[in-house]
Amino acid sequence: MESKLNRPGLEKYSGEFTDKVLNAFYASRYKIKGPEILELTEVAQLNYFILKSLFESWQNESANLRSPYFDYENEEVVNSMDQLMNALSRNISIGRSDFEPIMQKAVLDSLLIIFSPYDFFINEIKTSFKEQVAIEGIRQNEKYIKVNNHLYSALISKFEDKASDDTSSAEAVALLDEVFMEFKGTPDDFDPYLESFSKVIPLNLETIYGEEEQDELKDILNDKFQQSNTTVNDSLGSDEVSTVAESLQKDGLKTIGNSLSVNQRFMFVKELFQGDIEEFNKTIDFLDQCGDEADAIKYVNDNYARPNSWDFEKEEVAEFYELISLKFA
Repeated sequence: MESKLNRPGLEKYSGEFTDKVLNAFYASRYKIKGPEILELTEVAQLNYFILKSLFESWQNESANLRSPYFDYENEEVVNSMDQLMNALSRNISIGRSDFEPIMQKAVLDSLLIIFSPYDFFINEIKTSFKEQVAIEGIRQNEKYIKVNNHLYSALISKFEDKASDDTSSAEAVALLDEVFMEFKGTPDDFDPYLESFSKVIPLNLETIYGEEEQDELKDILNDKFQQSNTTVNDSLGSDEVSTVAESLQKDGLKTIGNSLSVNQRFMFVKELFQGDIEEFNKTIDFLDQCGDEADAIKYVNDNYARPNSWDFEKEEVAEFYELISLKFA
């Protein structure tokens, strides 16, 4: 689902959320100060992303000010620049017109790192570091990452293992892919963030992933069941595939476990396995070792679908059975 985000919907929501928060804040103030930024919203990640943008702006402006006539690596100059940065950070003062685009970007980035961390980290690599990714820059950004920090820490470890100060963006993306492929846990639970955002402007999964995609997934499974009134196994014969299944088919992977992104893993654990990651991993291991599609379907039906009353109208169920079907295609 990470590649199927409803970006127009997310951008629209980010604008509406920003407008409502700032209407309330600037109704009685002309400027926002540093301490007020940290208290601006209930979503701490959002507040920290605002500070991250300010820090990056300072870095860019400092780079533009550099003259070829002075030694900026001199210890005295470095210390003076650090002191200036510390002084400026204690005296943040921003009017609404300048603050609004910063906050809108922070809202969008927060939605990405919460609901699709892979998309966020890919975007971070490609936009913040351009062609070369410096390990020091990656480390500096860690203090601003409050959601799914365990994934970011794993990425830093990959860079450190590489033992190189600079890495190309293509190599950085490959390292990120390794992190997500090797990670067996789940992202941070997004329900508390849905609740926090919704206190300002209602937010639901249709806004995040798009109603069209969810309807498409439901139609896929409904079409399958219309083909037969017997068993789930008999119904899994369509050539259409869901978003998760498409990646499995495209990459030619023969194991479900290796095809799942962190977001997909989280979605299945939360929605189909009642939050029990051990049960989920046990099921995936069985499916990957199973040699017959009928046996795989029967195992899922007998142990999970029927006992837990899976709703076959739900996208998670559609995607899960599509994966099984493609595993044996």
